[in-house]
Amino acid sequence: YINIGTLLKECSLYDDAMSYYQAALDIAQTIYDGPHTDTAAIYGHIGGVYKAVNDYELAIEWYEKSQKVYVEIYGEKHFEVALVDMSLAQIEANLEEFDSAKERLNRAKPILVDVYGSNHAYISLLYSIYADIYIGEKEYEKAIEQLYQTLEIDKNIFGENHSSIASTYNNIALAYFRMARYDESIELMNKSQALLISIYGEKHAYIGISYRNIGDIHKATGNPDMALECYKKSREILASIYGDDHSLVVSVDNLISELNNAE
Repeated sequence: YINIGTLLKECSLYDDAMSYYQAALDIAQTIYDGPHTDTAAIYGHIGGVYKAVNDYELAIEWYEKSQKVYVEIYGEKHFEVALVDMSLAQIEANLEEFDSAKERLNRAKPILVDVYGSNHAYISLLYSIYADIYIGEKEYEKAIEQLYQTLEIDKNIFGENHSSIASTYNNIALAYFRMARYDESIELMNKSQALLISIYGEKHAYIGISYRNIGDIHKATGNPDMALECYKKSREILASIYGDDHSLVVSVDNLISELNNAE
């Protein structure tokens, strides 16, 4: 049940995933009288579904139930407890509860480094959550520093040609954009796009979004013609995937209209 639920969650079939996780929980609660790691894991999976649909209140409730069980079994200095802290920190970053999120990460980091070492995907994710917090606080230099830590780890794990590398290039580019450091931003955005095209081809949604981001840079630097060209490419790709009425397409249409009306 848990494996099927996880597969359904990865396919964004959240209601179906929840049904399987609930069935797994019913079985676990029938089998185990006291705290058990299986029960804690299922609580965490349910929290993950609620996080995925942005129901943060329920996500926090289920993650905290999961963490409580892990603490009862292992104590506070266990990696399972630290991983739940990371999930909760992500939610708190989205809720702009930055101090609490950083406190959780600071608590989780030494535990995870001790278990997994400094060159592990969990540590990469931890740095990226720190970056999200600093971006929320408009501390862009600190965010970029954390993102380069993520980039270094991901290159060691995945090599140079992986979607995670492209995503981090994009995130660093967006941080530079917010600082009005447009040359650095567009250089990294172009690197991200080239890598995404090599992985997914020209007609993927990620490419459409990338063209929009590059268009935003050209618009900010006073190059409306180049911005318009990028926005039109973005619209063509996104409309072919989602249709004309999708929110992503409508947002690009608004950008195109804004530039056309400014001429």
